Amino acid sequence: MQTTICVSLLVHVSFASCCFSFMRKQISLGAIQCHRNTSSSCPHDGFIFKLKGGKEACALKTDKWAQKYIKKLSYCPPKRKQADFFLS
Repeated sequence: MQTTICVSLLVHVSFASCCFSFMRKQISLGAIQCHRNTSSSCPHDGFIFKLKGGKEACALKTDKWAQKYIKKLSYCPPKRKQADFFLS
């Protein structure tokens, strides 16, 4: 006789916000709602810009235009997602 135990855990997980591709051209300041930094666990330091259409774009922290923009933009907190984990 075999017994299988299945446990479902519902937890809140804050996923790391990393960028793996970056804008090569300057984005219009008027197209951006807010900004946040990439996570310290990411391979590249950058800024994540939330655009007015709901999309996000990334810029390297070394980009001069991005450094100017973050001084003018408000901070937007990272997204929190809910994830299901199943153990069996």
